Amino acid sequence: MAIQLINGSGIQYPAIVNHDGSLRMAGIDTTYAQRMDYTSDGYVEYIGLANPNVGTGSLSWQIRKMTYSGTYITFVGFASGTSGAGLFNKSWTDRGTYTYV
Repeated sequence: MAIQLINGSGIQYPAIVNHDGSLRMAGIDTTYAQRMDYTSDGYVEYIGLANPNVGTGSLSWQIRKMTYSGTYITFVGFASGTSGAGLFNKSWTDRGTYTYV
């Protein structure tokens, strides 16, 4: 079941209700370590996934970037480059340098 969560600032986030009734952000696998980076307005801009205990500079991250129109997410892109998009081969510390497709 997919729903939209709205925080106190009116920002919407897609969420999924798990079988135990807990919520998680849609499209996020909870078996991975996660990092998030926010815009100055409090919107989630980047989500990074990697195996636990991986350093932020390691080329072992899958990174997604959200684009907004107002408070709505209009695009979720994967970091790409010469080695493809959506792979676990990016550096979290370099997230701002990638192209997102």
